[in-house]
Amino acid sequence: MPSLTLHTLVNDPRLRETLATLPAPNRRGESAEEFLSSVPVIGQLGTAIAQKLGSQTGIANVTRASYTIPLPATPACLSVCAALFGRGIAITEIFEGDARPNYIVFGTVPSSSLHWEGTFEAAISQEHDGAETSLNVTYPGQLIAWGAGPRLLKHLKTDSLAVAVRIACALKAA
Repeated sequence: MPSLTLHTLVNDPRLRETLATLPAPNRRGESAEEFLSSVPVIGQLGTAIAQKLGSQTGIANVTRASYTIPLPATPACLSVCAALFGRGIAITEIFEGDARPNYIVFGTVPSSSLHWEGTFEAAISQEHDGAETSLNVTYPGQLIAWGAGPRLLKHLKTDSLAVAVRIACALKAA
């Protein structure tokens, strides 16, 4: 197999077939904007002002989680990206490190009736026992997100580990 890069992995027919069988994104519930459209105008204005002031003063709801994916960093990054896609998180940028296989993935978390739009960051770095994966979700301007951050990170961990197993099986197939 040629050098293990995201480009070669995404173009590997075995992995393309595996990734094609993953479920499509499932978006449940309404967005914050849809929810607010049913609220009287004064409520919409107050909420918008509170969110703007919260953002400007540095208020944010931040949740972090770390775990190890038992794969090299490159396929682990692919499994995290697939999990993000499955949860409807738009990937905005992927940076690849120079010194050793490591990646930083940035994304946008869609709003819901519980929280405003958020930002997502994943850092995946090669360690001796697999890929150390650190996840971070931030809801700017919002002090409380009603447990949305921990729930999202729990699902992303479960999803990325499940995809990692499928990727490992596909890579082992001759």
